[in-house]
Amino acid sequence: GVVTTGTFPQRAGRCMAAMEVESASASTSTSCGEVEIDGAQLEGGGQIMRLSLGLSLLTRRPVRIHSIRKSRPKPGLARQHLSGAMLLADMGGAEISHAEVGSTELTLNPTPSGRGGGGQPRTLVADPGTAGAITLLLQAALPLALAFPLETLVLRGGTNVNFSPSIDYALLAHAPLLERFGVPAHLAVVARRFNSQHGEQGEVQVSVTPPTPTSMVEEGGGGGSSDGAVPSQAAIRRLTPLVLDDPGAPGESNVQILCQHQRQRQRQRRRRRHRYRHHLPA
Repeated sequence: GVVTTGTFPQRAGRCMAAMEVESASASTSTSCGEVEIDGAQLEGGGQIMRLSLGLSLLTRRPVRIHSIRKSRPKPGLARQHLSGAMLLADMGGAEISHAEVGSTELTLNPTPSGRGGGGQPRTLVADPGTAGAITLLLQAALPLALAFPLETLVLRGGTNVNFSPSIDYALLAHAPLLERFGVPAHLAVVARRFNSQHGEQGEVQVSVTPPTPTSMVEEGGGGGSSDGAVPSQAAIRRLTPLVLDDPGAPGESNVQILCQHQRQRQRQRRRRRHRYRHHLPA
């Protein structure tokens, strides 16, 4: 039946424990049932959808999300959200329905075989055809890249987009933090695109080096399949803990300022006009 009590992380945690007890291979056959998510909760944006799909694939539980972006000026899936959903389904091996622009509902059903591509390393491309934020695709894909290793993720769209983390934040803050957890993520910016810029898509290539599945099973006591077909729960437990109890002393800060050439010229013209008006006689 449909499970609607508690939060998704709480329900997913209970299902993870049940899966470990029932089967050392983390079988997708569980009694936990389908999870139903109200996509209009809290700020009601695309992040609820991305997190729900990722947790569904990691726990191998089907999920139905309704009322996606219900309160937005343009409700439902935009191209960037749709591209991210299709990427996750391909990475984790799942059947997805209602996946179309404008849809306010998605259903994801992880397949018993585990990750897509038969478990072989692959290169996957996500291209919404717009300047949608690459970093939001990255946020959704990184947990799955740890559980289902790929050769490369090629993410296209906007690298510096309003109301989204910039790719520079991912390079200078997010990736170094992941490395401190023991998850080296290499990001290569092939091309940049600002949200107001027309022309070629921005592109970022991503590769993640996760802990080896064999060592995780040996040290984790059977938390997952040794062939990497399904996520190993031991992988999550073996991430290096990061204790933030001492802020430390302030260090040197390197600031990088990026600006489109056209927008920079517009700002310069506005500053010149302001100076001229200021000096003109009344």
